[in-house]
Amino acid sequence: MASKKNAHARSVARMATELGVAAPLVVAQRLSRLRAGDGSELVGMVVEKQLAFTKSWLAMVDVGIRLQQQMMTSWLGSFPPALGSPQARLRREVNRGTAAALRIVDAGLRPVHRKAVSNSKRLSKAKPR
Repeated sequence: MASKKNAHARSVARMATELGVAAPLVVAQRLSRLRAGDGSELVGMVVEKQLAFTKSWLAMVDVGIRLQQQMMTSWLGSFPPALGSPQARLRREVNRGTAAALRIVDAGLRPVHRKAVSNSKRLSKAKPR
């Protein structure tokens, strides 16, 4: 199980790193095009950001609601309370919380990451008009 959690954390870290590299490249490419008199990117830029961030927020809300439903179901189904030391129960809850946070961050990063990386690839290949 630990390797699965680490793999998920590495996947989220990879996406965040790629986004951190792609976003400034896209900004630089768009600014250089704008300076050259090519404003064709400006119109689509606003709409694509709104779409990507809307998809991101909706994905995070969706995962958050599902996680809350799972948590409530597990609480209602755990009477009498689970056995074990308080430290062990706390450790399990912290691990669940960490996994839940990773799932929410993963869901939120995916749409923005996808758009920024695809823009970076597209703009680096295309020549300004």
